[in-house]
Amino acid sequence: MINIPKNTNIIKLNFKFKSFHAYGFNLILPKILKKIHGEGLKSSGFVSLPTKLHRFTVLRSPHVDKKSREQFEIKCYSKAIQIFFDPQNEIQKQKAKLLINFIKNSASGLNLKISYIV
Repeated sequence: MINIPKNTNIIKLNFKFKSFHAYGFNLILPKILKKIHGEGLKSSGFVSLPTKLHRFTVLRSPHVDKKSREQFEIKCYSKAIQIFFDPQNEIQKQKAKLLINFIKNSASGLNLKISYIV
């Protein structure tokens, strides 16, 4: 947990990644974390969110043999990270912009949602 004084004006960038394959995270997320630490920004580290599981059943035959069915499932993996920066500091502001562009370009194969809290 990162301790931030309450009187300071800090912006939190929330990045939420989703994927149907867990190995996509293993390829992309270490590069993003290395870039964050290289820029000198504070972050919460990656947090694994609950895996969502969707199961459904399909009949194999359109009219007869109701007993003949196939079952499928889709797993959706999610991870999140928070990055903190001071908008009054121009250097940190530029680093945050560069980081957002880097994450947008490098997160191919992942669904990405970016939000911020002032």
